Amino acid sequence: MIPRVIHQMAKNARSAERWAAFSDRVRSFHPKWEYRLWTEADCRKLVSEKEHQLLAAFDLLPQSVMRADVARMVILREFGGLYLDLDYEMLRPFDLLRHRLVLPKARSLRMGDRADLLGTSIMASEAAHPFWDLALKRFKERPPISLATTRHRATGKQFLTRVYEEEIAATSLRSTVATPERPLFHPPTPHSDADYRSIVEERVAYGIHHCHDATQRRRIPRKVRAFLRALLPEYA
Repeated sequence: MIPRVIHQMAKNARSAERWAAFSDRVRSFHPKWEYRLWTEADCRKLVSEKEHQLLAAFDLLPQSVMRADVARMVILREFGGLYLDLDYEMLRPFDLLRHRLVLPKARSLRMGDRADLLGTSIMASEAAHPFWDLALKRFKERPPISLATTRHRATGKQFLTRVYEEEIAATSLRSTVATPERPLFHPPTPHSDADYRSIVEERVAYGIHHCHDATQRRRIPRKVRAFLRALLPEYA
């Protein structure tokens, strides 16, 4: 069972203010859930306390987003709950709590993508699910500290997908993991009001990952906002 706690991460509390509207939205959808914002300092402290043997490699990672990837694994292993990036906009409450681990697909062969890839912008887990120990073990065995290492291969989508396919998919643990298809959590990022409105009207997606450009992609016109409120009362 996934515990009712929401985790998000930011460089510091001030940097999280840019995404306050999305953060407020997810909390409004889950009013009785605990909420925790992890700063970079909080993440390093947690890694130091719970995975001290990998702290040196953690500090040597060439990108802050890679350290966030590793910290996310530790957070979900230690506490469980729902993790989502600050630029992930929830459209409805997360209700897949009966599962032990939810790793939504960010890329899907069924949707014409080149491969199935598990996303890192939203995921949910029970505390101490074996997947996280397997992922952290693999990280410890070959820490990606080279500047030539790409984030997705080292700690992101490709890394998690590889751990799942090689350590989970063909074992009894497969039944404990849900990997929802892309439309549920990772519809294509909207680049216009029409794209955005189409996703909302379909009532399929739990949310949208805006990939850091939500404040740039559009300002929703007043008429469109009124339409969305009429269609989805919870949008207000």
